Amino acid sequence: MRNSGLTGIPEVDLLLTEINTDLTQRPIAPNAAHSRLAWCRKEGKVGQRTIFQLPWFGNAWQKKSIYEQTKGTKPAMVSFDVESDMWGPDGELIPALTRACDIYGIVENNIPTMLAQGAVEIDRQFGQLIADGVTTKTLYDGKNFFATDHEANPNKPGMKTFSNYKVGRALDDAGIVATIEDLEDMPGPDGNLLEMPGDLVIFCSTGAQRRTAKTLMNAGLIPSSVGTATQSNVMQGDADVMRLKSLKSKGSGKYWGIAKICTDKHRPFVFDNPIPMFAYVTGLSINDQLNVTTDASIQGVKGAHGFGYLWPQLCVLCVEP
Repeated sequence: MRNSGLTGIPEVDLLLTEINTDLTQRPIAPNAAHSRLAWCRKEGKVGQRTIFQLPWFGNAWQKKSIYEQTKGTKPAMVSFDVESDMWGPDGELIPALTRACDIYGIVENNIPTMLAQGAVEIDRQFGQLIADGVTTKTLYDGKNFFATDHEANPNKPGMKTFSNYKVGRALDDAGIVATIEDLEDMPGPDGNLLEMPGDLVIFCSTGAQRRTAKTLMNAGLIPSSVGTATQSNVMQGDADVMRLKSLKSKGSGKYWGIAKICTDKHRPFVFDNPIPMFAYVTGLSINDQLNVTTDASIQGVKGAHGFGYLWPQLCVLCVEP
């Protein structure tokens, strides 16, 4: 039993101390770049692994004689794939007494922060996907997603090739113009232009790159290529700009690129999310095995998702000098 004598100075100081919980939930702002650059498949049932089959009709047009016998070839296909896994950090082990006596709600208030951190982790994984594209082979033609020698039609090797990986290309006026032209010149299965219209998004690694790209895309006037005079910015509004912070550590801050967003499904990447991220708490019941054996509960977040590569023709990755 505690002494019931006069209150000492330390106890008086404690009575005058405020316990503030305003900082238990810190602001976290993931940029969700994957929602812009990837086909996000969340609705309905999504397989743990999905293979996308795409008819790739590559017979070139040619002039036909009036009585020429009609010829045919077997249908040709190309494939893309994506596979999902369960993801999540180890949960927080909370003693039962701590939870019961958490009069300020500090333990419970941590869950929204954990969910926000999960969204940041998905951003990080998407940046990793782009960086790994220079070394990861795909189903499309067996080459790395970002490569200099993609086949326009893998079923007809040697017909025509294209590059979506540009080493030594600066993020400047000339570099952006050249990259947009690369996307516009992408070949289809017959070797002619693919002609898939879409919106352009410039993605970059660093804040300096973003400022440069935003200036080139949004300013009405830009420095002239000669002298110090300015000239009208003919590219104004041609592309949106976003920064992928997780790319900075992968390419020493030199990665940037342009993606073409054609439709909700026709994008360079795919994001499968069969189990959206959710929070869990287990061991709350006094009869729960975890509570009985450890006098504790576990809270955390987890979900199932996966990233994959789709159209190499819809994204060009550049590496600055």
